[in-house]
Amino acid sequence: MDDASAKVIDLIFGRWRSQILYAGVKLGVFDALASGPKHAVQVAHEFDVDAGMLYRLMRALGSLELLTEDNTRTFSLAPMGELLCRDHPHTLRGTILLTEGPAPYAAWKHLPALITDGGPSAGRPTGFVREFSLTGWEYMVQHPSHAALFNEVMSYNSSIDSQLVLEALAPYDFSRIVHLCDVGGGYSHTLCSLLVKYPTLKSYRLVPYMRGRRDSPPSQDLTPGSAVLRSTTAVVS
Repeated sequence: MDDASAKVIDLIFGRWRSQILYAGVKLGVFDALASGPKHAVQVAHEFDVDAGMLYRLMRALGSLELLTEDNTRTFSLAPMGELLCRDHPHTLRGTILLTEGPAPYAAWKHLPALITDGGPSAGRPTGFVREFSLTGWEYMVQHPSHAALFNEVMSYNSSIDSQLVLEALAPYDFSRIVHLCDVGGGYSHTLCSLLVKYPTLKSYRLVPYMRGRRDSPPSQDLTPGSAVLRSTTAVVS
């Protein structure tokens, strides 16, 4: 097989790998091994699933360099697999659950139709609306677990992006600003980091209702010393 054919075949079956990864995370395989190596049958017993099928899944995860297996069918986490544990400080668990979950996955099948009719740029529905007759925001209001997962992933992305933003803003003197507002909210990683550096700022977070969050009012005072800022700063740090 020539190199070009191999690359195309790799693209064709790429979704198989991401779905194998999704199944491992969804079932809790990585969290089950966080405390140390376990035999595949032991993990199957803990999950109350078919031992033979779980072993095949764990071997597949091993082929992706996420798990390692010894000659007794005992598995342990590989370095990349550790990133899929719930308690890892840089966990990617939420990202795979969101991107490969049933709702986003179902929307992808509408891509050919979007290309054909122009999609949102031509005033036509998005793939998500075609599938569920709801926008993504409306869907999250009706499905709180999906909204919680979305916020988890966005918070993780923000924690990474905030560092880049703060580096870019380092030369700017925020001491000349009295009021600063973060529109769109989440946990306001960037804003809270600025408040730590410039405690005289009077700052607010505005959270749109359609975000689907039910744990915070439409707006919150993030002035240094407020309970919200203290809790959010803890997330940032």
